[in-house]
Amino acid sequence: MFASPDPLAVEINKELYALDKIPDEQSAVVLAEKSKLLGTVDLETLVEDLGRVGGFIRIAYNAVGAAGHKFTNQQIEIQRLGFDITKLCDKSALTVAKFKKASETILTDLQSTYGSLLITWKNLHFTPYLQFPRLLVICKQQHLNLRKNLKQKRKR
Repeated sequence: MFASPDPLAVEINKELYALDKIPDEQSAVVLAEKSKLLGTVDLETLVEDLGRVGGFIRIAYNAVGAAGHKFTNQQIEIQRLGFDITKLCDKSALTVAKFKKASETILTDLQSTYGSLLITWKNLHFTPYLQFPRLLVICKQQHLNLRKNLKQKRKR
């Protein structure tokens, strides 16, 4: 462990992070958390496989169509299967978009809360002991302002 001149710095796994800055997206701690969240989901493979499914459905549809009018019912079924897969992909895309929007809202709320906590910490750090009652009033006002801002954001 090494000492940092920055009182808002913390060491995690031998890397120094500033508490008042968002860590780099390639930092070890961010990459570790990202891999925890994604787990076993491999989005690239998922997209490739969905593309293959679409290709196989087109091949089957055209093959049955080339076989003649006796197979019209099978061609209709293959077409319905293609529509069902398209609907499933659309629903998945909508779900991902909703998740992204919710994540952005939560991130904004967390950043606001964290910023407020940092301001409070800095005030505590530099406030003489005798001025704590005044500081508590300031902290309470910051808390009320933060709650008001979060409620307004949620209404939007």
